[in-house]
Amino acid sequence: MLCSCARRTGQITYVEVGQAAFGEPGAIVTTSVLMAMTIFVTIAYMVLVRDIWSGIVESVIGETLDSDQSNHIGYRSVEANQEDPTAKLGLKLNADSWGDIMEAFPIFCLSFQCHFNILSVHSHFVNPTRERLKGLLHGTMGLTSGLYIVLALCGYLYAYEGTKDDILLNFAPSDRVMIVGRLGMGLTMLVAITILVLPCRDIVFLVMDSVAEKLQEWCAGGKEYLPVDGTGEVLTTPGGTMVTKTRAFFLAVRHVGTTVAIMGFSLFCALSVPGVGVVWSICGSSVGFMICYLLPGVFYLKIRWHKQFNIRKAGAFLVVVVSSLAIVICTRHAVLQAMQ
Repeated sequence: MLCSCARRTGQITYVEVGQAAFGEPGAIVTTSVLMAMTIFVTIAYMVLVRDIWSGIVESVIGETLDSDQSNHIGYRSVEANQEDPTAKLGLKLNADSWGDIMEAFPIFCLSFQCHFNILSVHSHFVNPTRERLKGLLHGTMGLTSGLYIVLALCGYLYAYEGTKDDILLNFAPSDRVMIVGRLGMGLTMLVAITILVLPCRDIVFLVMDSVAEKLQEWCAGGKEYLPVDGTGEVLTTPGGTMVTKTRAFFLAVRHVGTTVAIMGFSLFCALSVPGVGVVWSICGSSVGFMICYLLPGVFYLKIRWHKQFNIRKAGAFLVVVVSSLAIVICTRHAVLQAMQ
């Protein structure tokens, strides 16, 4: 649906498609949803950093934690970790309740999320036909599905019902082989947090500038003033007074303040949640479903509204209805689970 919208509007990004469908409000809403997604992912990565580096520090300093502390940090005790997994009961093929399904399904959908990148890939195709795009999507989804299935089965067969949301937590902190894995993952997560915070900050700036521009137009009563941007270029008042120093100072304060605010909020949330699974579940059931299903369906219906009703429009309408219900039900369940 997104690629169909892009072909019909000539846009190459997710936000531009939203703007083509609903104008400036559509761009603001789409940008805000993407901002929320990057914040959720930043929080999840910080939780992983917390869990991974706690195990590394524990293995280095050799501290022995009591059972309550181990449960709080998220580690299995050494004794439990040394149990033979094959001694457990047989495979569990069914979920205990619908709640387990509602908790896992958003994470499953989130793991395949690539919607905001597919448009740029589509725009760089030499011959961007529907058949070539389908071939790329099917091949990519097939490879990633195979990888996910292998990793999921290996993790489940190792610990069965004791498998944690972060598989590294199923290994003792003193495991020398897994220390190497923790170091690699820990360093990767630290670098990835920086990669996430920067675009998140840029998205915040876009939303702030867009809202400020609308407020300026509203307060000015339709009068035109000099444009305000975040480039730091030389700006002058109508009288010709230079304001570059003030503008540069304002930009520096805004950059530092926004970065500290994003990092501080993400760190607070990361220290407050019990595990990364909670973050992924809430993220997938809310903004994840919106990015993957709700917004593409709404964009498609809006752009194709003047066309005759057909099977594709019916499918888009069904996607919008089902995704809306899933957002409400799954998000409510995920939040209630996190509060327990």
